[in-house]
Amino acid sequence: MTIETAELRRIQYLIVLLSCLPRGGKCREVFELALALDEVPQMARVSPPNDLDTHEGSRLWLESLWAQEDLSPEERRVVWWQGTNENMEDAIRELKAVESRLGETWIRTVIPAGSFHEGGR
Repeated sequence: MTIETAELRRIQYLIVLLSCLPRGGKCREVFELALALDEVPQMARVSPPNDLDTHEGSRLWLESLWAQEDLSPEERRVVWWQGTNENMEDAIRELKAVESRLGETWIRTVIPAGSFHEGGR
């Protein structure tokens, strides 16, 4: 598989995942919020994660993106959304329903295994 084919498949897998999420669901809601953000500030902040193999490494990387003083109101809304337990609990249920249909192996192809951690966000 060429790099282009691999990237194409990842995009197609994401399309399948997103198209399986329920209308009016919490996953769709937060993805729509994220997609509506201006990519320029986010791309300026983003850097490769150092350690996605641990819960702490993932947490620190995500905080480096979202724990900023200069976030736009739209970005703050995405941060607030993630901090609301009800939103996350509903989104997790929705994602698990899709995972159960597609299989855990499939979802781990889209999101690398090192991104999964037990015991917290």
